[in-house]
Parts: sequence; C-alpha cells; structure tokens
Amino acid sequence: LQLEELFDANISRSGHGEQVEKHKGCSQDVLPQLAGQLFDFIYIDGAHEADLVLQDALNAHPLLAPGGFLVFDDLAYSFADPKQNTIHGINTFLELAGEAYEEIDRGAQLLLRRRLTA
Repeated sequence: LQLEELFDANISRSGHGEQVEKHKGCSQDVLPQLAGQLFDFIYIDGAHEADLVLQDALNAHPLLAPGGFLVFDDLAYSFADPKQNTIHGINTFLELAGEAYEEIDRGAQLLLRRRLTA
C-alpha cells in the first residue's frame, strides 16, 4: 500500500475515523496554518533530524489542548552525525516546554500528556 492508503486503513480500523482530521503536506508548512485550533492528539513522525523534530514539537505545542496527548515516534532513530538523532530534538523540546507535560510512556515512542495547568 502507498503511505496514505496505509494511514487511511489504520484510521478506519481504529473505529475513530470521524474524530480524525487529516492534513497533507510538509509539517513545517501545515502546522503553522493551524494556529488558533486545538487538538486532543498530535503524533509527530515526520523528518527524523533533531532540528526538524524540535521545530515540529514547537509548532505542535500551542495546538495541543490541555489534557491532550503528544506522541513522538522513532526515539532511537540515528544518523551518522549523532547530534542529528531524533532524541536530541525531543530532549531539547522537553528542556524548553517539559514542565507543561507529564510523561506517560517511553519506549520506541514517547507519549506525553499536556498538563491541565502549566
């Protein structure tokens, strides 16, 4: 399956398709266009370079409703230059905005819940 077909199939199987709003495009372009909206769930799984992960997280942060979930994928993704590894972008985001989040689970992915007050 093509990537979008796989996405659509997974959303359909979830039984929550009516709650999902799909936006196609480069996250660095799409996320700023969503300013002023709030979402309950944001899944970051785009470019894996640290600086792009950080940019996605910083763009997603104001879009996440209090009590909402933020998921980072591919924590172990690595590059020849270790400074570009995904985890470095995530850790920088947590240094900047971590007080606003509660860590729920960490494995291949990191699941955070935005605190109701922060």
